[in-house]
Amino acid sequence: MQVNQRGSDDRRVSTQGPQAHEFLVAEVFQCNACRLCLSGGLRVVYRGLLDAKLMLVGEAPGEIEAQRGVPFVGLSGRLLSRIMAHAEVPEDRLYITNMVKCQPPANRDPTDDELRSCRSFLQRQLALVKPKVVLAAGRAATMALTATRGPMNVLLEQDDLCCYGDKNIPVVPMYHPAYLLRRLKEPGAREVFRDTLTRIKLAWQKANE
Repeated sequence: MQVNQRGSDDRRVSTQGPQAHEFLVAEVFQCNACRLCLSGGLRVVYRGLLDAKLMLVGEAPGEIEAQRGVPFVGLSGRLLSRIMAHAEVPEDRLYITNMVKCQPPANRDPTDDELRSCRSFLQRQLALVKPKVVLAAGRAATMALTATRGPMNVLLEQDDLCCYGDKNIPVVPMYHPAYLLRRLKEPGAREVFRDTLTRIKLAWQKANE
């Protein structure tokens, strides 16, 4: 459940636990490190469990997410929920966030500078939640999380990806639900959905080993 989105000047908080996470959320709402803070929408920090074994990380909030302040609740979020249900993965047991916390204009991909500006927030989320596995939704999130480069089909073939800065957290890449929506009526869509379903199941299995 989303925590109260209020800033705070009280820095006398624990470095771990719910208080530390609330302080992180407050810092995100005070951040002006890049021009995305001028986008006009809400900052979108997370939804889910603070001690989740599996973290899902997307690229950036969309329009609906920026209106509601919650990640993955638009069309792609509803598709994600259906896929999670089909994979028998309880969505409410995940911690869900994005690489950047503000909506890029016209839903474009976040720039390298924007990703760098938000990187410290994600690193702190990883340190606080301590997931056993991270699902990276989309090419931009996969590359930013793992400090790798390449087209998505190449990234998907790598089975040894891990979080940049914490080699103990494996990363399982998957197609972003927004990409799946665009592929619905294209040839090969069934295979792409099947691959995504398999990857979600694999990530959940690894997280619970």
